[in-house]
Amino acid sequence: MEKKYGAYICQGCGIKDAINLEKLANAAKKVPLCKTHPVMCSPEGVQLIKDDMKNEGVNTVIIAACSPRVKTEEFS
Repeated sequence: MEKKYGAYICQGCGIKDAINLEKLANAAKKVPLCKTHPVMCSPEGVQLIKDDMKNEGVNTVIIAACSPRVKTEEFS
């Protein structure tokens, strides 16, 4: 199966204050599908990823957000 990547960048939890999200998003534009969301671990953020998996065929996900040690339940 060919990999179809989706990159998802969270803006919450102080992330947008700690890094330059514009530069990160520009670097991630090399990935065919790249989206930002105010709170990626919210139900709406998780649904965004699920919808892209279903509708866009995304099968490999890159998440730039909180550590999975903190948000295990949301992204498992």
